[in-house]
Amino acid sequence: MVLEERVQRAKSYYEKHQKYLDIGVFLSGFFFDICTLGNVDDFSNILQQAVYLIILGIFLSLEVKEEVFGKVFSEKWQKIWKYKVLIIHFLLGSL
Repeated sequence: MVLEERVQRAKSYYEKHQKYLDIGVFLSGFFFDICTLGNVDDFSNILQQAVYLIILGIFLSLEVKEEVFGKVFSEKWQKIWKYKVLIIHFLLGSL
């Protein structure tokens, strides 16, 4: 009962302050990138940016498939799909 109540309060808080949380997640991605930044031409940085771009491309293409073509995702994917906006903002902030 207590867990359900906390989840409901968290959902209502997110819905009420979604714009500010999206900005906060974007900024956290930006600061995460600053903290993990190495040399500009370091292979691990280039690899990290490439992985972020690939994940971002996947999420954006799936979002287009959902919006334009009405694609419905499996239940397993829906668990991740709920957080697509936050994931996209974090990835954009870290790029």
